[in-house]
Amino acid sequence: MVDNRDVDGIVAMLLQFLHTISDWSGGLIAQGIHFLLPSVTLPESLASSIGLLAVISILLGLAEVAKKAVWIIVLAGWVLIAVRMVLIVFS
Repeated sequence: MVDNRDVDGIVAMLLQFLHTISDWSGGLIAQGIHFLLPSVTLPESLASSIGLLAVISILLGLAEVAKKAVWIIVLAGWVLIAVRMVLIVFS
């Protein structure tokens, strides 16, 4: 049986990891913008928001790739079932 405290701890660690990654990526994006446009300096709160949106965008992109992979697997499964049915009919 899974203890709720363990689940809460795992969720807290996952959220902390996502927060750290979003802060890091937001800082990199802000530095890149400052490198391209030296007169522009983004506030830390905006850099953090940019990083969070970047992480969410990446996760959504991965979800779309996974969705396509699942559809390919389902389609292959239906094709294999159809082939098996044809083989049963002709044997």
